[in-house]
Amino acid sequence: MISNDNARVVKGLLFAGCSFTWGQGLYYYSNLPTLKEPLPDQYDPALITAAHRRFMETVRFPRLVANHFKTWEVVHPFNGGSNLSAIRWWRSSFNDMPNGPDFTIKEYEYSEFGHVFFQLTQWHRDNINIEIDGEHHSVPMNIILGGPGCEEWPERFARWLKIQNLTWDQWLVQYIDGNVARVKEFLMEFEANGVKSTLILWPEVYNHEAVGDEYISRIESDPWLNERLLRLKYEGRTFNSMEALMAAHSEMIIKTDVASFKDTPKDHHPSLKMHSVMADNIIEHLTKLGFE
Repeated sequence: MISNDNARVVKGLLFAGCSFTWGQGLYYYSNLPTLKEPLPDQYDPALITAAHRRFMETVRFPRLVANHFKTWEVVHPFNGGSNLSAIRWWRSSFNDMPNGPDFTIKEYEYSEFGHVFFQLTQWHRDNINIEIDGEHHSVPMNIILGGPGCEEWPERFARWLKIQNLTWDQWLVQYIDGNVARVKEFLMEFEANGVKSTLILWPEVYNHEAVGDEYISRIESDPWLNERLLRLKYEGRTFNSMEALMAAHSEMIIKTDVASFKDTPKDHHPSLKMHSVMADNIIEHLTKLGFE
C-alpha cells in the first residue's frame, strides 16, 4: 500500500482516568425506557445495558474531542479505577506483557497516537503495599482505615508505621508523592515515544483534614507537570480541577442538573454539560498545540 504524498496520518487520542472520564451517569440523558437507578451515588453494572453504554460513549468528552478533530479515541473499557491501575493497564497495552497485570496484552503502538490525557483520580483508591511479619500485603485504603470486617488493620498498620519510624502524616506525604511521581513517569514514557501528554485533575484534595494530601501543590511545584496541567475555563473563570468547576456550577453535576431532569438521578458524576465544557477546553488546548 502506498498513500498519496499529502494523505493525512490519522493518529488517535488516548484518555486514561476513572469514572469521570469513562462517563458514568451519562446514560441517564438518553431517556431510554430501560434505564434503572442504583442506590444514590452508586454504580451497578448489571443495570447498564449495551444500549446505555453506546449512548454514553457518543456524548462523553473523549468522543466529542475526537469528533472535532475527525479522529478516533481510546478510553479505558471499564468504569472506575485508580491512578496506578490505569498506569498498569495502559502500560501493558503498549508493551509486550502478555502475562502482565489486569490480563491485558499489547494492543497498540505509540506511533498510532498523537496525544495522551491522564485524569488523576483519588489517591486513596490505590492499594498500599507493605510487609508485616514477613508477609507481603497489598491492602486497599478502606481496609487500612478499618472498614467493616477489617477492624484489626488500623492497629497492624500503626505497628508497621512505628517499625518504619514514620508518623501517619509523614507516610501519607510520601505515599502521595510516590503516586504522583509514577503518573509523571508514565507520561514521560509516552513523550519519549513521541506522544504528547496532558494532565487533567479531578480532585484537588481528598481529605481536607489530612496533612499534605493536595494534588495541586505537587503539580504546581513541578515545572514539567505544571506545564501539562489543563486548566479549565468557563464563563470567564479558570479552574485547576474538575472538582473546582463542578463545585462552582451545580449544572455540572448530574444530581444537581435540574435543568435536564424533573427528578435528578442521584449521581455525583459530571453532567452532560460538564462533558461538553471539558471537550471545549481540550479542543482549544489541542488546537493551540497544533494537533491535527
